[in-house]
Amino acid sequence: MVRRTQDLEASQHELEAFSTNLAQANAQLQETIAQSGRRARLLEASAQVARAAAQLRDPETLLPQVTQLISEQFGFYHAGVFLLDAAGAWATLRAANSTGGQEMLAHGHQLRVGEQGLVGWVAQSGQPRIALDVGEDAVHFD
Repeated sequence: MVRRTQDLEASQHELEAFSTNLAQANAQLQETIAQSGRRARLLEASAQVARAAAQLRDPETLLPQVTQLISEQFGFYHAGVFLLDAAGAWATLRAANSTGGQEMLAHGHQLRVGEQGLVGWVAQSGQPRIALDVGEDAVHFD
C-alpha cells in the first residue's frame, strides 16, 4: 500500500510538472503568435507605403500621402519627410501629418545638416535613429 501511495504521489508530481511546462509552452506560443501578428501588420503597412510610392510620381502628392500612411499604419502621432537642399547643407521639411508638423511646413522649417537635432544627425550620418522620447535623446539637443 505504501508503494502504491508513493507511485501515485510521484505520478502526481510528474503530472504537475508536465502541466506547468505545458502552461509555459502555451504562454510562449501565444507570445510568438502575437509577435507574428505585429510583424504581419508592419509588413502590410510597409507594402501600402511602397505601393503609394510606386504609383505616385509627383512628390507634392506622394510625400503627404506617405506621411499619413506611416502615421496611420505604424501608429505614430507624427511623421515627417525632410529633403536635403542641392548643397546638402539644409534638411527642409517637405511633408508632415500632425498639426505641429503642418505649422512647421507653413513656416518653411529646416535644420542645418549635422548641427541640429535628430534630423540633422541622420542627414549627416546616413544612419537611421529611433528616439522613443526625443526629450531623453542626447542627439536631439546636440
